[in-house]
Amino acid sequence: MAEKNILNGSIDDLDKIIAEIKEYQGGVTRQEQVRREISDLEEKIAETEKTIEDEINTKVKDGESAVRMGFDRSISSEKVKLKEVTDAREKSKQAGVRDRIRNETEHLKDENARLKKKRKEVFAENDIPSYADGTFFYALCYAKGFGPKLLYAVILLTAFLIVPVGLLYILPQKLPVASVSPLVPLLYDTVMAIVFFTIIRSVRTEAILTHLDVIESARQMKKQIRANKKKMKQITRGIRNDTDEAAYGLEEFDQKIRQINDEIQSINEKQKQALDDFEKNTKPDIISEIEGRYQKKTDSLKSTLQQRQKTGAELEDRVKQQRLYISTNYEPYLGPDFSDLDKLGTLRKVMADNNLTTIAEAMDMARKK
Repeated sequence: MAEKNILNGSIDDLDKIIAEIKEYQGGVTRQEQVRREISDLEEKIAETEKTIEDEINTKVKDGESAVRMGFDRSISSEKVKLKEVTDAREKSKQAGVRDRIRNETEHLKDENARLKKKRKEVFAENDIPSYADGTFFYALCYAKGFGPKLLYAVILLTAFLIVPVGLLYILPQKLPVASVSPLVPLLYDTVMAIVFFTIIRSVRTEAILTHLDVIESARQMKKQIRANKKKMKQITRGIRNDTDEAAYGLEEFDQKIRQINDEIQSINEKQKQALDDFEKNTKPDIISEIEGRYQKKTDSLKSTLQQRQKTGAELEDRVKQQRLYISTNYEPYLGPDFSDLDKLGTLRKVMADNNLTTIAEAMDMARKK
């Protein structure tokens, strides 16, 4: 057909043109169908591969967890033992520390007990009242040293300043009086000074000056007691801070702790070996088994896909050649008015009904109708 002008062709030539265009359009339809089949097959293959991957990941994870679980239970059990032994060791150490503190401070406690007893006996033998041995008494009547003197100053400040100020400014708020005369605090201070210093003088005369040697001796004993208590605190702090534990007999505990730590390390090493074995041997077996179960299905899908891809390529080449042939040999003569099958069918009917000899005659008649 391409070797002559189709406009001069007969009805047989027109039938051949129609057949070739039908074949081309059928090829286009078939090509689209094959493309859809290829897309469906690729999707099924992707879904199958995803199913295989998910199943492999799940079984590998479950298998690895199973390997870890047994070892983890053993490690947890050993850690419980380790805590029990460590706690027992600490208790034993603290008991040893307490014994050591008691042994190294016992002589100081005994000395303090002896000094306290001696002070009571001395006061009783000399008929000195017990209040003369108190801190408050020493601060008021026989203040020596920074502590008693400070307490004495606080007592004076409270008695002669704070209380009068309270009477002057606070009392009107508590009682139904408008104000308190400034003479009230002054009177208070005067009375308090007379009473205060009279009592102190009397006590100093009767209790201190009369028994000055005894009271001074009691003060020295009290000072020694405080010094002994300070020594005991220093000894206690030194023992608690001492890092040398050899004196507490903890060797048996330390040996058990080493054994448990060695066992934990051994279990960890065995777990690592088991996981390595799982990774090298068990995991490939799991993958092989799962892939084997899907092998037939994936091979079939891939084989079908290859066939469809081959068919699609052949169709694409044939349709392309047909399209070029039709575009080159038919459409330039027929034009857009008679290039589709419906119009070509109409053209054939005109040609057959009117016994026309050429396609060109049929085209002219069809245009005129």
